[in-house]
Amino acid sequence: MKAIVYSKEFLFYSIATLFIFVTGFSILNSTTIPVSIFLALTGFIGLILNPSRLFWLMVFSIPFSVEYIVPSSISTDFPDELFMISLTGISFVIISFNPFHSIKTAIKHPFILLIVFQLLWIIVTLFFSTYPILSIKYFIAKIWYIVPFIFTPQVVLQDKSTFKTLAATVIIPISLIAIYALYQHAGFGFSFLSINGCLQPFFRNHVNYAAMLSFAFSVCFVVYLKSKTIRYRNHIGFLLIILTFALFFSYTRGSWLSVIISIIGLLLFWRSKLMTTILVTFLFIVSLFAILIVNDNYLILKPSFEKTIVQNSLSKHLNSMYSNREISGAERIHRWVAGVKMIAEKPITGFGPACYYNNYKPYTDKRFRTYVSENPEKSSVHNYYLLIWIEQGFIGFFFLLFSIYYFFKRCTYLYHTIDDLYYKQVLSILVMVMINILVVNFFSDMIETDKVGSFFFLCIGVLIWIDSQFQLKKIA
Repeated sequence: MKAIVYSKEFLFYSIATLFIFVTGFSILNSTTIPVSIFLALTGFIGLILNPSRLFWLMVFSIPFSVEYIVPSSISTDFPDELFMISLTGISFVIISFNPFHSIKTAIKHPFILLIVFQLLWIIVTLFFSTYPILSIKYFIAKIWYIVPFIFTPQVVLQDKSTFKTLAATVIIPISLIAIYALYQHAGFGFSFLSINGCLQPFFRNHVNYAAMLSFAFSVCFVVYLKSKTIRYRNHIGFLLIILTFALFFSYTRGSWLSVIISIIGLLLFWRSKLMTTILVTFLFIVSLFAILIVNDNYLILKPSFEKTIVQNSLSKHLNSMYSNREISGAERIHRWVAGVKMIAEKPITGFGPACYYNNYKPYTDKRFRTYVSENPEKSSVHNYYLLIWIEQGFIGFFFLLFSIYYFFKRCTYLYHTIDDLYYKQVLSILVMVMINILVVNFFSDMIETDKVGSFFFLCIGVLIWIDSQFQLKKIA
């Protein structure tokens, strides 16, 4: 009898499958003991066999992770944040003792330097923070997002096979979540008001869910266009259909828009016109904000308090947008008006990281109030770019914009310089996913969340790896 050969792939998928069942059992029974034991065992095994397994498990676990309140009212995303914390400590050790020249090249990359400057500026803002404890917690959490998703890939990514593994660990869990949500939603006739409940316990609301769907859609879209095998292309095409249905029934306009803009952006990227388009778009947005601010022109956006309500159907929801009676859009304007006033108060250093909620209400304009302005869920300003300027001042805002500019600039250069078609495909995926993230975050602020922020930093980490390999002439 032939011996069974347990490959690394078999081990990974076995642990990932077991992880899903253990997490499900823990959720159903409202206990974290099974998952805690599982994480301890896999962490120990990962350290002994290969720390990169922890990275794959972390990425795979993101869609399945749930928000969990631990003692002292501290919330965490469970279990992916525990993986992040573990990998943060492990990565420092691995990188410090790694002899490979490619790792040293990666950590000297200009993007790494830019990130270090960003972190240093956040440290400066701690001294001006209105709530220093909250800002310190923010800074610490930022570290365990940056290290696992930017530094760890420099060690884990080795060749084209690891990129296939990365794509699988992104597409498979998100697709499973999409199928689960569609099944749940079908029981309610795909009604507009039932979508949030159908996503429990994995997503608080449909916004994060739809954002993740757009990421998986972008990966599948590029792979489908570039696939040369008909059978493989049919499989990807089937996933695209599922993801498209899931996106539509998520009823999330921001993600719908992000998918459309990312496809247009990809075409512009291939034709070397993306950077020009980004600059024109930026100038247009700045001009629009300037027009609204001058002579209090923003008052034309003032909603009617009595008529701005939650709509109970998609058609009414869409129609209310044009009459300024859609409550989520009206509340965004309410928060944005307060945000602009806060920027005027502290334009350079800001109010401190994670300090928007505790400061914004005195700056609100009662003429823009809605039925949800009490904000019991303690949500933020719903525009990540505005949030950064409010909390970290103009310098923090500048670092964010420059990071975005440098990301697309470097992707464009590499795409039109590298001859390897496979890595051109990877760069195309990075551009699409990043556009998804940036568009969605114009209407929300999810870079600091596991469902979205992890992919933001992962895109940067992958770009740094490709660029470093190109500089070492390992990619032609």
